[in-house]
Amino acid sequence: MPPEREAPAVPAADRSAFAAALGRPGTNVAGLTDGRGRAAADRFRVYRNNVVVSLAEALEAAFPATRRLLGEAFFRAAAVAYVEEEKPASPLLFRYGATFADHLARLPGVAPYPFVPEAARIEFARLQAYHAADAGPLPADALARLPLEALPAAVLAPHPATRLVAAPAGGLSAWRRNQDPPLAPVEAAAALVTRPRLEVMVTPLTAPAATFAAALLDGRPLGEAAAVEDLDLAPVLGALLTAGAFRASPLAGST
Repeated sequence: MPPEREAPAVPAADRSAFAAALGRPGTNVAGLTDGRGRAAADRFRVYRNNVVVSLAEALEAAFPATRRLLGEAFFRAAAVAYVEEEKPASPLLFRYGATFADHLARLPGVAPYPFVPEAARIEFARLQAYHAADAGPLPADALARLPLEALPAAVLAPHPATRLVAAPAGGLSAWRRNQDPPLAPVEAAAALVTRPRLEVMVTPLTAPAATFAAALLDGRPLGEAAAVEDLDLAPVLGALLTAGAFRASPLAGST
């Protein structure tokens, strides 16, 4: 039996042209043929349509509350437009849609409703938190075990699942109202998304609490991060610890 011949490698330029044409309806790839050398423009169009449909359905699954906010028809049109512009950078579909909220914010029909892209960012943050690496949360009493003089220098390590999403236009309430079943609206400037164990949590934060949380998650020492006007430090810090915003680890700067 003669040895099997390896298929010739496809030049990078041809691969790029094929990938680019997937996102441009009406565009064909010059010289595209099937395995028998026959023109394959029609087959390519079917394949392109399947790719668009699959990615649009992935967005529908990732953004259910946003879909309810916008309505099925509007969301579908926005999703298809996004798919035509933005191709997946990873084979893991849960990572697709990182810039979908920005895409929505640029649409003229959404511009008057800034809470919609905020809700979409919360949804994507929840999805990423769900798939984030596992880590034990910092115990709620970890800071209480430190000497008082060491507290200002303590640096808390963010948990891999923690995300902080700004939502000053009411995006958290919009997201909550469009859950199944709906949840009551809340007053919040930001949403803290965490997954200390198995369940993803979304905690509302006031503007001072969000500023404080952002500083801690950015690696600022506790004393520096707490220099926020109108911050009620003890309950806010307690809420962050209870939500599992930080990873169990030695507190840097506290020795």
